[in-house]
Amino acid sequence: YEDISTLPKISYSNIFNLSDKTNLNIVLSGSNISELSTKKESIEYGLLQKSDFLLCKNETTSFTPYISSVISIYSGYSSWNKGMIGFDLTKRVDNTLAGYLGYDHYYYLVGNSPFNFENYRFNPSDKVRIGFTKTVDDLDFGIDTSYNLNNLSPQDIDYKISTKLHCLKFTLSYRAMVSEFNFNMSLL
Repeated sequence: YEDISTLPKISYSNIFNLSDKTNLNIVLSGSNISELSTKKESIEYGLLQKSDFLLCKNETTSFTPYISSVISIYSGYSSWNKGMIGFDLTKRVDNTLAGYLGYDHYYYLVGNSPFNFENYRFNPSDKVRIGFTKTVDDLDFGIDTSYNLNNLSPQDIDYKISTKLHCLKFTLSYRAMVSEFNFNMSLL
């Protein structure tokens, strides 16, 4: 594993409701990435576009297919473009417990990252994602998992705790597959 720094990392996201059942999610980001072991440094600009189409929804369950693309542009003008299709099936058991099942398939890949840490963990095989969230008082506890379908090996297992304070959301995550902690603060 690599020691990296992405400070500062700034992102902006917005969801545009195109119709009652269609959303366009846009995330623009930028960061200064330093990979300490290789002494590589680059500014990365990113654009994530995800269009989802709500096909079925009732009070507790929804089924949403999607198509997305992720474009990463690095200083030096190298780029990494990924396109995916998939679906999300969500289920709310009650006001405190929810879960999801998702499927992802890459339909195109162009280029790659100049950084080892992004290439080590990337696997373009089809994936199944499973997760749960439990709310207790003002805290949300969650588990997010991702498995490669070609051999059913885990790709990611993430444990999360988050809370909201007025217009801020704080999230502490432990990524078990890479033994890393992340802290995230976002404006709501």
